[in-house]
Amino acid sequence: MVETSRLRDEVAAKLKMVGEMEIQVANLKDDLDKEHKRWRIAQDNYERQVILQSETIQELTNTSKELSIMQAEVSRLRELFEAQKAENDLLKSSWEKEKTELQHMCHEAERKFSETDEQNKILHNRLEALHVRLAEKEQSSVGKSTVGSEGDGDLQKVISYLRRSKEITETEITLLKQEKLRLQSKLEGAIKASESAQVLLRSQLERSSELLLKDEEFKSLQLQVREINLLRESNVQLREENKPNFEECQKFHDEAHRARAEAENLENLLKLKQIEVDTLQKDVEVLKNEIGNLNNKNTEMVERYKNINIHDYEEVKVQLEQYKISLWDAIIQQKNAKFWFMESSLRAQRLQPDVALACDFLQTEW
Repeated sequence: MVETSRLRDEVAAKLKMVGEMEIQVANLKDDLDKEHKRWRIAQDNYERQVILQSETIQELTNTSKELSIMQAEVSRLRELFEAQKAENDLLKSSWEKEKTELQHMCHEAERKFSETDEQNKILHNRLEALHVRLAEKEQSSVGKSTVGSEGDGDLQKVISYLRRSKEITETEITLLKQEKLRLQSKLEGAIKASESAQVLLRSQLERSSELLLKDEEFKSLQLQVREINLLRESNVQLREENKPNFEECQKFHDEAHRARAEAENLENLLKLKQIEVDTLQKDVEVLKNEIGNLNNKNTEMVERYKNINIHDYEEVKVQLEQYKISLWDAIIQQKNAKFWFMESSLRAQRLQPDVALACDFLQTEW
């Protein structure tokens, strides 16, 4: 009876220890699940941040390319503006020069026309005087006819000279008018070209001013590009610095995974041992019942001691020894289960610091 109660206490202690170990294993499993979830969330956040940084870098690279294109366009427009300005200045100077020459030619033509007109008036006066003189000379004597003929010859020479001078003057006036028309048409073309150049220049100036107004935005974008380059360099440096930490974290994660697998194996073994313990408990109960029956039989045998047959007594004794042997076998199996439980608890205790270290490392890293 004492041995049975001792076995019962040991079985109860084993069951209590098994329950505690199951609670510890469940807690460790929950902690591992939580740490794994935290690690996965941190990994996802890191990957998301890397993707966002790569997209930002790509966008800023495209913006930098567009800004370089805009800078080239601004430089080209500035060069075109300078060329148009120089051409406009050249057209203005040539127009002023041609205008001055045209005015000078007009003044010269007017002066020549005035001189020719004065000469014509003088010649007309002379002709009238000559006609008067000729009329007076016709009334004079016939002896003076030779002198009159010489005067007529001189008069014809003067008239032919005046005609040639008039024709030359008219030709010069016609040429001057044609030159004036040519210069006027050229001047009108130059004015139109100047106006179109001024319109183009104004449009280019407006466009250049619009582009120049974006200098602030360009400077801010340049600043952003510098910041992104610094972020890229710092990101590369952080990756290099975090590479051993990440490898160590991965190693701890693998160790935690192995510890989790081993804990699951231990849990499965605990379940199997629990089944064995339940079986042993049932065997112990059966043995207890058999021992009780044997005790009852012994009591009956004591009461019937006087009438006991020696052969029956020996047979009952042999059966009692067999039951004792069976009981000792059950006790040995229970001791083996106890030893295995102690070994499992020691292994779980050895694994617990590694799991706690992995959890602490994951918490500090993420």
